[in-house]
Amino acid sequence: MTEEQNLPEVQPKDKDSIVPTGMDGWKVELGKVVWTWVAAGGVSFGSLVTLLNTTDLPKIAIGGLVGGGLSGTGALVYAFVDPIARRAKKGAAEAGHGAADKAENAARGTFVDRPFDEHYWDAQALKCLDIKSVGIPQYDGIFASLLEKVFVDLRLDHNAQDPGYMGAAEMGMRQKGDLALNDRLNIWDLLERSEKKPEFRRMVLQAWGGYGKTTLMQQVTYAYSKDKQRKSLKRKIPVLIILGKNRELLSGDNPPPLVEFMNKHYIPALPGGKSLVVPEGWSQRVLQEGRAVILLDGLDEVPLMMRSAMAKWMNDQINTYPKSVFILTSRPKAYKRQQTGDDRLDFSTAFWVQEFDDGQRQNFIDRWYRCQEVFVRQREDEAVYQLAQTEADDLYAQINGRQELKDMAKNPLLLTMMATFHRRFNGANLPRQRVKLYQEICNLQLQDRPGDRERKLETVLLNCNAQAILQPLALEMMKRQCRLLDRKIVLSTLQAVIEEKGENIDAEEFLEQVTTVGELLIRQEDEYEFSHLSFQEYLAAMEIVKTNQESLLYKHFNISGEFADSWLRLMLLYVGLVNPAKLIREALRQNKPDLADQLYRETTKQLDDLSLTDYFENGLKVLGMDGLKAFGMDGLKALVKDSKYAELARLVNAGEWRAADQETYRLMITTVGKDEGQGFNREDLENFPCEDLRTIDNLWVTASNGHFGFSVQKKIWEKCGSPMSYNDDYKKFMEAVGWRSGDDFVNYSNFQFSLTLSQKGEIPGKGCRWIKDRENVLYSFLMERLDEL
Repeated sequence: MTEEQNLPEVQPKDKDSIVPTGMDGWKVELGKVVWTWVAAGGVSFGSLVTLLNTTDLPKIAIGGLVGGGLSGTGALVYAFVDPIARRAKKGAAEAGHGAADKAENAARGTFVDRPFDEHYWDAQALKCLDIKSVGIPQYDGIFASLLEKVFVDLRLDHNAQDPGYMGAAEMGMRQKGDLALNDRLNIWDLLERSEKKPEFRRMVLQAWGGYGKTTLMQQVTYAYSKDKQRKSLKRKIPVLIILGKNRELLSGDNPPPLVEFMNKHYIPALPGGKSLVVPEGWSQRVLQEGRAVILLDGLDEVPLMMRSAMAKWMNDQINTYPKSVFILTSRPKAYKRQQTGDDRLDFSTAFWVQEFDDGQRQNFIDRWYRCQEVFVRQREDEAVYQLAQTEADDLYAQINGRQELKDMAKNPLLLTMMATFHRRFNGANLPRQRVKLYQEICNLQLQDRPGDRERKLETVLLNCNAQAILQPLALEMMKRQCRLLDRKIVLSTLQAVIEEKGENIDAEEFLEQVTTVGELLIRQEDEYEFSHLSFQEYLAAMEIVKTNQESLLYKHFNISGEFADSWLRLMLLYVGLVNPAKLIREALRQNKPDLADQLYRETTKQLDDLSLTDYFENGLKVLGMDGLKAFGMDGLKALVKDSKYAELARLVNAGEWRAADQETYRLMITTVGKDEGQGFNREDLENFPCEDLRTIDNLWVTASNGHFGFSVQKKIWEKCGSPMSYNDDYKKFMEAVGWRSGDDFVNYSNFQFSLTLSQKGEIPGKGCRWIKDRENVLYSFLMERLDEL
């Protein structure tokens, strides 16, 4: 007898009551109990359990029926519950339409949803574990670490969304604990707030590439699926939608509503999802009841021409299901540069993903190495732990011993690349330059890994210069300003390069093995992309160097859109490969002072590094000479500085104090390598370049005759006791410079910005005056930095 034939019949006794028949033994007894519960008007699961406990119904039968799946006894449950739910709805109709719907959902959902929830969570967890670390090769002995074993919580900065002075109302909200001042928030803090505050059900998380946005979304999905979310949170249904992969479907003329998308596209794509039978109304219920967390990953991966339609689809779903949580990730400019109008996404709460600090960096390294050793040795004991810790300590010491490595290790992707390199080469010294780190990882993926004798791979990658073939493809994609390229175009581009270089290999075979063996390319249906955009940028930079196309960079100084940042990162890699004096001079000639400054700073980092060891290795033999002179850049320093601060000098000399304060913030935040809209952290201010701080302060003090400036504020701060924490002394300081009046804070928009009306020391300092890092006030670290001028 089939499962379908074994299902009980459900026949109405009369038009007002429905009683299940055709059952025997304990099934009949259960039917009586459930019917007694419904007849009594019960709609909660707790009241049913209480009733069951008063009967002699065998406990094993209860467990098998209530906890079963959707086949066998699970199907029996549904046969029971569907008529019971309709009966419960009828009985509650007198209380109104809403109560009737609630009664029906409670009766049906209690029995049917729970078993399916478990199936869904299991499939979703498997899907998460099937996803490899983005941009990182998977070597023997270096496996894609489990999310629950290695993932380090990312810090999220709320203050960054408004770097100016907060109003009294918002300040009061933060002091009461809704958002502690620059608190070390993580995603679980926000999800906890979403339980009671609707504004936290619409969040956007912004970060540049490599900062772990996608991994964070995967970790949240995995945690809910494994019931490992924060203990204070209810377990919910996570739905992780990779926007780039679903762009055609969700931005088309008739995109499916979220319920249809989940039922017909999302759930079937999960491991074993095609065999899952979604209960009628399940997706609708979890969304309407607020049991879903919808994770929308990668707005920036949706092409610009599709973004408006995608935004409209997202807005429609958000408005339809106000109780569910929607979290969007995006690179900053893709979110900021949306079109105006009804199709614009406007999430109520915005955050920035912060860089790894020292504690996060060490935590990641310790976890990563322990996970690798346990996996390889297939055991967990103190000997394995000690071995892992020894390797982790060596890696941490290398990173901590050089500032340029510490800077790179703030980025989770680059830190993972460092760990991969360190383990692959048994603790070898790390490349000290970003461009060299990319070169080593490319070598690992395209040469060392395929050529590993133990693997004995037969691959065309060993019979050609694979990187040289990929470089023109990367440059072509940069020119097209795209991350995904159609397979036909990819093949034609590769074929042309292979023929030009006289390589005796097949383009299709090369493409397949770069994807499956080298893993530098990823296939998305009929399109290809590099495993991470940063590899596309690096390979394109290498091609520009090789083909001597620096003039191509000049044409992209004025590029707009989010790929402007990608071209900037390409240029920063480029200056690590060549003498960049001409490029910097061209940036100055085109009136691009910020670009010239960034290129100059990157060059000085490279030269500081070169001056220690690489001069002799490169045959330059100039150890002890000034690095800038060696590169013909000694005359550029003053030009770059004058160009960078020309606008601030103009504003302060014209007495345009408000605009000057805005420009000061912009100069300072970009100097520490962040984007406008972000906030400062302690390290930013403790290590702010003294020469830049001196230049900014001198401009303010000179133009205001000593009324404004950081050094002016410092004297007042010292008179108030040099407070480092938010205490009575710091409040006195704030009152002395006009940032606080009585028991309230002065809104930034209400500052006087006047030599005659403003209190002495009112400006500058936008963005960090009152923000706290735990118990410390960040602005005080800037005051201390002035001691070093």
